Amino acid sequence: MVINRTIEKVKTFSRNLSLEYKLILFNIFVIVIPVTLIFAFTISSYINYLNDQLITSEFRSISQISSSLDNYLGELYNISLEYTLDKTLFNISKGPSDFDNKNYAVQNYTLARSNMQQIMITHQEILGIYLFCDNGNNYKIVRGNVLLPLNNYKEHLWYIAAKKRPNEGMLFAENVLEGYVDYDAQTLTYIKGINDYLSGEFLGVVMFSIEVDKFESLVELSSNNHNTTIITDNSGRVFYCSDRDKIGKVIINSFFANAVLARNEGYYINNSINGMPIAIFSTTSSYSGYKIVDLLHLNKLFAPINKAKRISTAILIFSVITLILVTVMYSEQLLYPIRKLTNAVEEFGRTSLSVIPVYDTNNEIGILTKSFSAMSQRINTLINREYAAQIKRKEAELSALQSKINPHFLYNTLEMIKSMSEEENFSGIYDATHYLSKILQYSLHFENELVTVREEIASVRYYVKIQQMRFNNRFKVIFDLPPNVLDCKIIKFIIQPLVENSIYHGLETKLGSGVIIISGAIKPDGGLSITITDNGVGISEEDLKIIQNSLKSGINGFIEQQDDDPLLLKNTRVHSNRGFALMNIHTRLQLRYGTKSGLMINSSPNRGTTVTVNIDSINPNYSEEKEEGYHV
Repeated sequence: MVINRTIEKVKTFSRNLSLEYKLILFNIFVIVIPVTLIFAFTISSYINYLNDQLITSEFRSISQISSSLDNYLGELYNISLEYTLDKTLFNISKGPSDFDNKNYAVQNYTLARSNMQQIMITHQEILGIYLFCDNGNNYKIVRGNVLLPLNNYKEHLWYIAAKKRPNEGMLFAENVLEGYVDYDAQTLTYIKGINDYLSGEFLGVVMFSIEVDKFESLVELSSNNHNTTIITDNSGRVFYCSDRDKIGKVIINSFFANAVLARNEGYYINNSINGMPIAIFSTTSSYSGYKIVDLLHLNKLFAPINKAKRISTAILIFSVITLILVTVMYSEQLLYPIRKLTNAVEEFGRTSLSVIPVYDTNNEIGILTKSFSAMSQRINTLINREYAAQIKRKEAELSALQSKINPHFLYNTLEMIKSMSEEENFSGIYDATHYLSKILQYSLHFENELVTVREEIASVRYYVKIQQMRFNNRFKVIFDLPPNVLDCKIIKFIIQPLVENSIYHGLETKLGSGVIIISGAIKPDGGLSITITDNGVGISEEDLKIIQNSLKSGINGFIEQQDDDPLLLKNTRVHSNRGFALMNIHTRLQLRYGTKSGLMINSSPNRGTTVTVNIDSINPNYSEEKEEGYHV
């Protein structure tokens, strides 16, 4: 169950993951990780190969040292045998003492010296050759300084040891004649006992003093800063070490003792010297039994390898980072048009109908982007065409309404003229027909879309006079408009329908006389404000809210109406000339001057109504004549 839930969560996460991250993860798993693993495996294999080569090379090196050491010791052994096999030298060691026969001693010395010179010519590493006979004779040839004669040599340990084991060549780690012979260089001493090859009688000792530096070269011992080579006997006494201070000493340090005297030969690593890893290679000479040990300081030895490892690691990290960056950049380049197309589709579906830029490529993404761009262009064109047609249709309807006279007003005026004709009131007929003709003349004047407030007020005056004749002067109209307002240009039929609303909906049902005040002013921001105030019956609070909400909807609310008569308000309680006139004027003002323009209405039942015409920005045309305005 837990596994299934985990798998389901992973699937859900994968489905919801963006295309960009999916592509990046895919490239990481398919390219970055395999390349990293291959590179790391290659480096590891190369390092292991170097380690194996190092171990093989080191074993080959100490084997070569062991072979060279055996060959050299064998050569010294063969030279020492000459004192046994050569009859002249044999007679020297077996004959009478030089102290007994002086002439015989001179002859022996000449023969011995000649032999020794031959050896030293061919062996430059030998600094001195000594022949100590058991009969008391001794001969020498030395490349050093003889300090004292050595007469009691039979009492020395090296002589006693050689006498006990005459068939073995022994190598000592120091100059055994120190104090008697002085050498400028550090030396080793090789000693071999001499026996009578027939009787086995001990005849004496032959000794070679060997210079360490040349011995090192002959045995092919190499010395560098990352290894230490040690040659010891079975007791742990060092007769050669690349660290010369250790020559002649017995190893007592536990680590060196274990490393040098360990019976098991081969290779292993120990961390016992100051915490530093040491590789120990050891072998035993089959000829002499000497132990050859090479101690490699791995930190120094592997310094170039470690440096190469660090460089390889840095290259690996750099390569991984570069691959990831290339993957991200490639993914970004690949997904940029898709992301751009996605954002355009979201924006297109949400608010904007603008056409997105075309991604100019011939691949699948380019074709998809071009197709969507063409589709959005067609949709945008169709919408703009339909919207423009709808606006033009509404403007045409508004233009028709602008020049339309209320038929009820025309009917009532003609009825009033008829009544006056029956009463033979010819002056009244004349005035009424004159006022009506002026109103008709004003409404049919199409040359200019804009008129001055003065021209609009003149038409309103004629309209008011007809209404005053009809209502027997039950109300009066006061015009309070300064000259700068009268010279401003506005669209036609803005004030007259508002005055008509005041008369029919405010004053007609009012008891007593009524008053309508028409005032105006230029606002500080350059706009125009015209106010029509009456003291009529007012509007109920509920109907006032309906009218105000209708006015707030503005142009969009007016255009979007879908009734049979689209210019009527949807609110049934105000489907009257009042609401129609207000909405007509409000919409015309916003179409002409912007949405900040329009009507504001305030009213209180039985206290009257105030309607304010706000025009956001207008350039007044001031008359050079100083007029006092209209005050009626």
